[in-house]
Amino acid sequence: MFTRRIKAGAINVSVVLRVIDSTDGTPETGVDHATTGLDLKYRREGAANVDITEASLAALTTAHTDGGVEQIGNGYIRVDLPDAACAAEAGITGVMVHGVATGMVIIGCYIELVAHDPYNSGAADSLPLVDDVSTDAEISAAVLAEIIETGISAGAGLTNDTGTQLTAINLKQAVAAMLSALVGVLAGANSTPITTKQAGKPAGQTRISAAFDATGRTSVTLKVPD
Repeated sequence: MFTRRIKAGAINVSVVLRVIDSTDGTPETGVDHATTGLDLKYRREGAANVDITEASLAALTTAHTDGGVEQIGNGYIRVDLPDAACAAEAGITGVMVHGVATGMVIIGCYIELVAHDPYNSGAADSLPLVDDVSTDAEISAAVLAEIIETGISAGAGLTNDTGTQLTAINLKQAVAAMLSALVGVLAGANSTPITTKQAGKPAGQTRISAAFDATGRTSVTLKVPD
């Protein structure tokens, strides 16, 4: 069964169904709206089946016609759905299109109805893509901070490689600190402060410096790349 995703409430939706011979499974290449025994239906989640009134299409390029059926080729047919099939309604998350024909098997399709438009990244209700966030070759630290919901307050413990105070930490900086904490070289474990050096290149760069007393860790300074 084919599956696709569209925005709930979309109109003039067409689907593709597969039709094969019920005996040997070979593709049926002559199916149209007048095919013997052709009976197409749709069913919205939680509802009953609804008959589709099959209609003629002059060609594959003909404008959408509710119930229109036209042969694509190699056992595939175009079916134009009535707008009611994909109407937006609370609790309706999908619609199945299926049917029968004499001596044939019709392989249906399922349409997932979603709130956004998955085919138009520029639409106001579409899911954000990286290209929508920034057109720069490199996404800015501010945008990255927003994407990963960071914006960690620097206080006195967040600096870059040159010791400059930072107001937030971006993805690159966060990964550098995390990798150093997980797999970096540890020095001063029997004294204070304890330092953790970056794993990989540039080797030996201190990323974490932590002070301790008898009660435990008292302060941490992160030194992250620019």
